[in-house]
Amino acid sequence: MCEARAAAVLALAGLLAAAPVAGQAASDYGAHVARLHGEQQRLLAIAREADRYLPAGDTVRAGALTLIVPPALGALARSSAPLAWQLLEAKFGSKARLVAPLEIILQQRGVPAVSPRAPNAVVRAVTVPPEATSDVVAPILARIGAAAINTSQDSALQRWLPWTIDPRPQPPERYGEVYVELATAPWTAVRSCYAGDIAACGRALGLTVGANPLDSWYGIEDRRRLVDRASATWGLRRLPETRACLQQGDAAECDAALRTVPAEFVSPPLGGVARGLLTDVALELGGHGAYERLADGRGPIAARLVDAAGVPTDSLVRVWRARAFADAPRPITLRRAGAWAAMVWAVTFACLGLRSTRWR
Repeated sequence: MCEARAAAVLALAGLLAAAPVAGQAASDYGAHVARLHGEQQRLLAIAREADRYLPAGDTVRAGALTLIVPPALGALARSSAPLAWQLLEAKFGSKARLVAPLEIILQQRGVPAVSPRAPNAVVRAVTVPPEATSDVVAPILARIGAAAINTSQDSALQRWLPWTIDPRPQPPERYGEVYVELATAPWTAVRSCYAGDIAACGRALGLTVGANPLDSWYGIEDRRRLVDRASATWGLRRLPETRACLQQGDAAECDAALRTVPAEFVSPPLGGVARGLLTDVALELGGHGAYERLADGRGPIAARLVDAAGVPTDSLVRVWRARAFADAPRPITLRRAGAWAAMVWAVTFACLGLRSTRWR
């Protein structure tokens, strides 16, 4: 029966991942969705039936966090669950209780699987290695809980923040990623942010929103590159304006092509990691109740972040940018002898490559 449940879950995942065909009529798409929903219910029924034949596990609770575990993993679960709950409560405050419908099943290779307890629970299974300790397992549990909490966010926050808020402290390497993006991204606002323009950082992060995000976040000089990079994603390739934009560099045609894209599909120049870390800074500065203020707000994202952090936008962005620069990847310094050796080896390999028959 374990195999039956696994097959049902895999089939369900495949069905839910199915995308509508381009040009599909609305009525056909609606029928397609209805068929998928019916198939989903059938597969879930198969999975529930399979669960009846699995042994019941022990229940371990910490706050609103629930773990279902085989007896052999009971001690690990009892030491890990409180640590995970502490992480969730510290980051999300009272919103941490949104994990209540979730049941996390701990499993381990060689240990018999167990079934969930609540029939309508949201079930997540995590496999832990035999040598795992609570220091390893607790952050994993907290991350699963955070993903469940994030699903309760309103659409505006989810659209701006396509990155699960991590309950764990962020390592310096994450801010290093932001520095690399600031230093290498081609967009005008990002380059200006790198140079120290805090207002440009706000535009690059999507905090400045006018009537059209394109005008707020991207300069005229960005338009051709934006069309080039996003033409497939946004379905612009078929437009004559796109061809004129890419082949002739016509700025007006680039702009005309981009105007066909719904505003909600346009993402800020800086990616999800940068925006996620800005959110992390806001929650850290805001302290108690910060996530509740962010999640319960209904105004623009910038105003919600300010409310969460308790500081003005420019102060929040300055702290975020300072951390990115503080954790910038360090350049590797070669001694003179090492530099010469590297050059000699590079020339040697180049000569060997040219001698290869592949180049003849």
